[in-house]
Amino acid sequence: MANPHKVFTNTLGLADRFIDICMEEIDVRHYKGTGLIPESWKRLEKDLNEEFELQLNHKALKNHWDDLKRKYLGWRYLNSKTGNLYNSETGLFNMTEEDWQDYYQARKYFLITIWNNFKLLS
Repeated sequence: MANPHKVFTNTLGLADRFIDICMEEIDVRHYKGTGLIPESWKRLEKDLNEEFELQLNHKALKNHWDDLKRKYLGWRYLNSKTGNLYNSETGLFNMTEEDWQDYYQARKYFLITIWNNFKLLS
């Protein structure tokens, strides 16, 4: 199997197709909590492996899903800051050092909260 950590960046069109299939499944079957339902994961795995001649497993797909969610949450937090800090032409955020420190503190708090909840469930 290809390295699942790099396959989504190294395989042309894979990341876009991943998102397309996820959106189709959400439209048709909806979410289960914060993820896809089991049938959707099976379709995603089957379609991507056939289309791109890969051997991705459920864990690699779920990790990519979780990574995209983390990136989206960070982008959404930064984009929601007052002052319209996101520059769509450059794809960058125009933030002061203080803004970045606020972001890192919020992110740290979020990650600690998730970790503590995970430990309680274990």
